[in-house]
Amino acid sequence: MQLKKLSTLAEIISGYTFRNAINSDTTENSFVLQAKNIERGHKIISTDSLVRVNLPKINSTSLLKKNDIVLVSKGFSLGSFRSALFMMDDKQVVANSSLLIIRVKIAGILSGYISAYLNSDEGQYKLLSLVSGSYIQSISKRRLAEEFMLPIPSIREQQLIVDLSVNIGKQREYYNRKSVLMGSILDSLLKFSHIS
Repeated sequence: MQLKKLSTLAEIISGYTFRNAINSDTTENSFVLQAKNIERGHKIISTDSLVRVNLPKINSTSLLKKNDIVLVSKGFSLGSFRSALFMMDDKQVVANSSLLIIRVKIAGILSGYISAYLNSDEGQYKLLSLVSGSYIQSISKRRLAEEFMLPIPSIREQQLIVDLSVNIGKQREYYNRKSVLMGSILDSLLKFSHIS
């Protein structure tokens, strides 16, 4: 299996830097994607949890496109540098400066595979090796593009990895829901046991 430099597979784009705090404006049709909106391995399919803003004229590369990989570029430790796939069409969504956009530029590479690899333990350790800073660590666009190497299996194997990653994500979601439900049952039981 070949190792490829990320810059040979994808364009790396910095998120947009807002000059002031991001203030919500419910009358606007543009949205901001922030690190808090990124869940490891999830797909971004809705603007429901995003902040609506009035976007100034910005470089079109900062606007997200379907199949872009969005990577949290600031964090504290292993697992902080989560990635997700942006899966919406025709939405004015911009990633803020705490995110890096990875836009695949060649055929035969699945965005979902790169995202799954970034979220894997191996990918996270490689990302951690690129960080700078002492308390809040960050990954630079340049280091990610030039120093991050990833294995490239066949397109068939990439698809299998993507499918498995999606399945594992669903299983995690079911497990988390089950844990919340079990906790609620226990809390209710304890609450009612004090009443009698």
